[in-house]
Amino acid sequence: MGLLSPAFILGLPCEVLADDIGRHPVIGDKPARELLNAHLLNLPERERQAWVNGAVNMSAQVVASERPELAGCLLNWFIEGGSGHTRLDKVMRSYPSERATSSVFAVAKLGCDDL
Repeated sequence: MGLLSPAFILGLPCEVLADDIGRHPVIGDKPARELLNAHLLNLPERERQAWVNGAVNMSAQVVASERPELAGCLLNWFIEGGSGHTRLDKVMRSYPSERATSSVFAVAKLGCDDL
């Protein structure tokens, strides 16, 4: 069975949900792979942190079954008080035209050697 849409789960027709949400005021409807560091830097701090936490959590989930120690490293370094957020913020500000996903990966690689 395929992945169910949020609209389906909520019992809403997809057109209604899409019309109600609209476009994001800062990043529009760009997919994550097209977001640049500059786009994320224009987000409010809490929204930017939520995006980064989501990217790191997803990365940790992808590697968790085969390499739980690496998943733990990612979570510890970014989310549980490590220096990941500080380093990522510096990289994003230094390279605003780079893709945000690439920056997250590069900074994660600095913190978790086995990535």
